Formats: sequence, structure tokens, C-alpha cells
Amino acid sequence: MILLSPYIQSVLIVESIIFLLCLVGLFWAVKISLYFNPKSTTSKQYNLNKKSYLVATIIKFALIVKLPFFLFYIWTMDTISEIVPGAMCAAGIVSATEFGAELLMIKLLILFGLFAWLLLHSLDINEVDYPYTKLKFIIFQPICILIGIELFMEVYHFMHISTDVPVHCCSVIFEQSSAGTASLMQNESLLLILFYSIFIASLIFGLFKKAILFSISSLAFMFVGIQTLIRFFSSYVYELPTHKCPFCLLQSDYYYVGYLIYILFFIGAAMAVNVFILYLLKKTPKKSFYKISIIANTLLIVILSLYPIIYYIKNGVWL
Repeated sequence: MILLSPYIQSVLIVESIIFLLCLVGLFWAVKISLYFNPKSTTSKQYNLNKKSYLVATIIKFALIVKLPFFLFYIWTMDTISEIVPGAMCAAGIVSATEFGAELLMIKLLILFGLFAWLLLHSLDINEVDYPYTKLKFIIFQPICILIGIELFMEVYHFMHISTDVPVHCCSVIFEQSSAGTASLMQNESLLLILFYSIFIASLIFGLFKKAILFSISSLAFMFVGIQTLIRFFSSYVYELPTHKCPFCLLQSDYYYVGYLIYILFFIGAAMAVNVFILYLLKKTPKKSFYKISIIANTLLIVILSLYPIIYYIKNGVWL
């Protein structure tokens, strides 16, 4: 049974601890969002103020653990593929149940939510009247619910993966998925045009500090970039035209380049989300948010573009 894997057990134990801590935070988050009043000087308000620091510490801890642990989760999926028949990488494990892909999306959504919460928290504690205290604890409540859903789906996912029943390998999965994908996502030339065009647009918007346009274009760059990575650039990483898997990039055969690529995608998008939140709050976004996002996206462009260029230099043809 796959649940006997020490890696799986580590994932479930740590995720359970985080969820239990978040439940404690949720109890006080509801109270704070209902009764917190910074102008009041009663003992009840003083107690709520102390509890707000406790909840903030819990959320910080959750983010500090979940960021590296997300990478550990992906690594675990890749590792246990060795004991599941048919699986060649994490793709087979993720697609082994109907919840695998959705679980991955929820994990990413939680990470973006925690990043946004910490930005709101830093703004709040730097103001005298704590203007965002109620808002940030209202926002934490759906994040906590998502963490609970994530844990439930994780347990279900691992419980329903058998070491006796074969799963599809990545080449079959992405060949099957391509049949139902919009023609736009199948057109490599159009994807490449969109990929580089959106990058240039986000670069221009970032340099001129156009917050809303920069945020939208940077998030679009992440979504289009991942599709372009799968449909075009991955083949040059593998040097095989039929291999289009976003998970094999995480393996040692390719020097774990996938981890660097996906971290850069996340950093670029996370900074854009921060810019968007500050725009909504009518705050001037920090220049560092623009700068970090632009640097991350530029590094992505350079890294991904080098693969087909180097392949062409070595072989004299395109794949």
C-alpha cells in the first residue's frame, strides 16, 4: 500500500499539523473579524489584539513550511513513481486519481493566498489604527477551508493509488489531453508569439509602473508560459520531439531544471499579485515588486530560449 511510504507519511503528518494549527487560527480569526475594534480600550479588545498576533504567527509558520514543502510534495510524487506500475514520473501519480490535478491547483492557490495575506498583514501592522485587521482575518477563513480541503483530497488521492494497478505514463497522458485542448494551445507558433509578446508587454508595463496592466500581463505570462513550456520548450530540454511532459523536467537526468523554472514562474506571478492587491487598496506598489517579477520573468525567457538555440547550434535543425 502506497500509504506505507515514509515520504507519503511525512507529507500527511506535516499537512495535518499545519491544518490543526490553522483551525486554532480560524477560531480566533472569526472572533477577530466580528468583534475587533482598534478604537476600543476594553480588556476584550486587548485580548483580541494579542490573539491576532498569535494567528499571524501561525499563518507565517504555515507559509514558511508550505513553500519548501510544496517542492517536497512534487519530489515525493516523482519518487513514488518508481513503485507504481506504468508511471515514469510525477505525471502518472498526479493523474492516478480524479483529484490529482485539482489537488495540485489547490496547493498553488493556497500559496498565492498566503503570500497575499502576508502582504496585507505587513501593511496592517505598519498603520496606527490597524485598518486591515478585520479584512485580513476574513480572507484567512477561506484559505483555512482550502487547507482542510487540500488535506482531505491528499488523503483520498494517496489511498486510491494502487501499487498493483498500472497508471498512464506521461507520454500517454499528454497525448490524450492534447485531443481535448483548444487549438490555440496546440499551435506552437501562436503560443511562442503570445509567450514573447506578453513578456514584452509586462516588461513595458513594469518599467512604466502601470500596476493593473502589469499584474494582468504577468499572470497571463505564467499561464501561457507553462503551456508553451509543455508544447514547445520541453521537447528541446529532452531533445525528443514526442516528449512533452512538465514533470520529467524535475528529474536528475535534466539537472532538476524544472524546479528552477517553476520557482521563477511562481515568483514572477506572486509579485504581480502583490502589485494588484496594493492597487486595489489604493497603495503605491513597491518598486521592488516590479523589479523582482521582471527579473524572474526575464531569467525564464533566457533559460527557456537557450534550449532550442543550443539544440540548433549543435544539430543544425529544429525539432
